Amino acid sequence: MDSAESLRVKAVAGSLNKPTELKGSSHTIDLHAFYTDATRFEEEMARLREKMAQGTGDSATIDGLNKASSDYYQLCKDFIAPHPRSPAQLSAVSKLNIQQDMVTYKQVRDQLRGTMARSGFFASFRDQVDRMEKQAEAMKQQESEMKRLSNLIPVGSMAPEIAQETPEG
Repeated sequence: MDSAESLRVKAVAGSLNKPTELKGSSHTIDLHAFYTDATRFEEEMARLREKMAQGTGDSATIDGLNKASSDYYQLCKDFIAPHPRSPAQLSAVSKLNIQQDMVTYKQVRDQLRGTMARSGFFASFRDQVDRMEKQAEAMKQQESEMKRLSNLIPVGSMAPEIAQETPEG
């Protein structure tokens, strides 16, 4: 995770992604735990997608895929809160939808500013969140302007009659 950290992995040559023993920083251990849980969901979703591709049209398979996808999404969201300022958060947050979970993305960005400030990967993540934040603000301003403009009198229409009680106004 960090050039100052060390990591020891003990695994079978064909299965380095499934180590039998792992020693490193708490961030590394957290990241491995997340990937272990995430891999179970990813394998299950791949199995269900393959079953759907066979064209069985089985609604139980579709329901299973929807549930697995929803549970996987929730796993990613739930991983973030208990790991503040951990670079492992980036792995979980990257699986979320930035438009739906902008608050979570901003939270992770703000928490990691001190932890990973000089990381190129973090800089890319930070820039992405900043861009999306500006786009969301621009859309709000545009919606506000459209709402304001919708209240104006359309060009070419009759002007409303303005009646004043006294000539002085």
